[in-house]
Amino acid sequence: MKITYRYSTHMLCLLFVTGMVACSSIYALAAGRDPLPAGGAEKPVPGNSSSAYKDAVRIINSFKNNAGFLYKDDADFVIKNGDRILQVLDNEKEYDRYFELGRILTRSYLSVGEMRMAIATGERMYSRAQVMKYSFGKALSLNAIGKIHANNGREHDAISAYEEALKQYALSGHNNIYPVLALIEILEYYLDNDKSPQAAGYIYRLGKYSQELAGTPAGYLSDILKFYYLLQTGHITEAERYIQQLDKISDTFSPHLLYYYDVSKALYYQLKEESEIALKLYDSCLASGYAQTNILLAKLIMQRKAALLQKVGRKKEAYALYYKVFSQMEATFVKKYPKEIDHLSARFQADNLTYQNEVDRNLSIRYYTAGVVLCIVVLAILLCLSTKKIKKLKRSVREKDIVIRTAEHAIRKKNLYLSNMSHEIRTPLNAIVGFSNLLASDETDIEPEQQSEFYEIIKVNSFQLQKLIDDIVYLSDFEDENFKLTIGKYGAARICNEVLETIIASYHPTVPILFETTLEEQIIETDDARFRQVLINLLVNALKFTKEGSIVLRLEKNNNSEIMLSVTDTGCGIPAEKRRVIFERFEKLNDHVQGSGLGLSICRLILEQLNGKLWLDESYTQGARFCFTHPLRYEGKQQS
Repeated sequence: MKITYRYSTHMLCLLFVTGMVACSSIYALAAGRDPLPAGGAEKPVPGNSSSAYKDAVRIINSFKNNAGFLYKDDADFVIKNGDRILQVLDNEKEYDRYFELGRILTRSYLSVGEMRMAIATGERMYSRAQVMKYSFGKALSLNAIGKIHANNGREHDAISAYEEALKQYALSGHNNIYPVLALIEILEYYLDNDKSPQAAGYIYRLGKYSQELAGTPAGYLSDILKFYYLLQTGHITEAERYIQQLDKISDTFSPHLLYYYDVSKALYYQLKEESEIALKLYDSCLASGYAQTNILLAKLIMQRKAALLQKVGRKKEAYALYYKVFSQMEATFVKKYPKEIDHLSARFQADNLTYQNEVDRNLSIRYYTAGVVLCIVVLAILLCLSTKKIKKLKRSVREKDIVIRTAEHAIRKKNLYLSNMSHEIRTPLNAIVGFSNLLASDETDIEPEQQSEFYEIIKVNSFQLQKLIDDIVYLSDFEDENFKLTIGKYGAARICNEVLETIIASYHPTVPILFETTLEEQIIETDDARFRQVLINLLVNALKFTKEGSIVLRLEKNNNSEIMLSVTDTGCGIPAEKRRVIFERFEKLNDHVQGSGLGLSICRLILEQLNGKLWLDESYTQGARFCFTHPLRYEGKQQS
């Protein structure tokens, strides 16, 4: 047994490498056309009356109709006659049945512990399917390889093979029970190894087939697996509902279904701490003919029974059970297949000798090359460390230069800002103070018309001064994250009309300001004051630089979730060198025009808070056009 295990592991490693390389190109090969029409329809074979062909059909139908299980007599028959029947199917070009029977032959070998023969059959099937570019054949081959990996405890390889098999079933277009059987095998593997978390997703996927499987052996087995899963996850109350339903129909179960159901019930009674009933069920399972042909499941049952015996204090019986079961399985195996075991042992010794010679020959080469490799590695490490240190030094120098340039830029910006603010604040303040003194002076005679003019000048300059201070406060709020929005539902067109009326009344524009829209009833969720502030800033900017022509405010729907507004003027436009910096703080298009250079920057910050966007339309060349979007529904500030 030890020799067989080591040889099987060696062969599985080779198979794994081959399988991974082949799987990497599986989608490219899937472009090829299957030898048979999609749908899995079995083509009639005129005049084919050979017993081998009939036996293949009988075995395949039995396998599909019994939820992927084989009776012991069928398994023995396939082992003895499988290669001969496969040759007949190959000659008749019955490729569906060829791969179906090949999968059954692989499973039959596994049921009697013929691991190497199972590996050879699975590898031969997969190679043949690859050459044929036959998706259904690949699926069945990968299904068989997955079962081989599962029997050897290679969980990752088993699940990878099963998942790829499911993909190939879908690509083949064959509508049959095999994808269901693949899901059942994955679930059996996880549940038999007490890995219920990994089984959860497959329980869900199997549930999608519940209606079409109702009343079939596969449907009964699916319910048993769900029952088994609930027990392993501790949902005993929900599991009781299944056991009540299954008990009513258990007398119709085939031996293998009844066997698996008894295994699940034994666990149920074990969890209910009804040890005697559980032990009787375990004894019944071990005595069944199905357990005698499936070494792995028999071992699992034996381990659970032994654990239960230990729990109830019958440790001596538990230890004896381990010895007895292993002895019986080994004796049965050796007695039934002495020639095969001798053949496997001889092949292993030959392969092992070849491998050992190769190891001895390579060992001397490794000693010689190890020193050279070590020196190269040390030199590479030193070179890498030196390179990293140099790069780090260069990066530090670059970062220092960037910091210096940033600081210098910030100082220039600050000085420019202070200079601008001093000038911008002094200009309206001087006008306010000067004309206020004139109005307050008793020595100067001022006509009523002049008084009205002075009052208007004071009013305009007061408004300008207030706007400058408001801009500074807004910017400070943004930087300190004290900016708050008051969201409500408003008519977009109504706000636009009211803003236009305010602009016309306050600024008395010398050019017409037009409003164009077809969305008179459009409601948006916004902050009314902030939305108006954006519109006013954009329109006032347009008025500053437009001496003739017109200004157009347009409202339209951008898509089903947002609107778009644009302010278009026929003024001097934005020079190319200013377009990239126009939205930065303290940037002004014309230093001789009154303003802080904060308006556009504040507009962009407001719209970012409202989940909108502001940009300059550079394709417009007759002046300047600023566009911005605004969502119909406000859903909170998005994370950037």
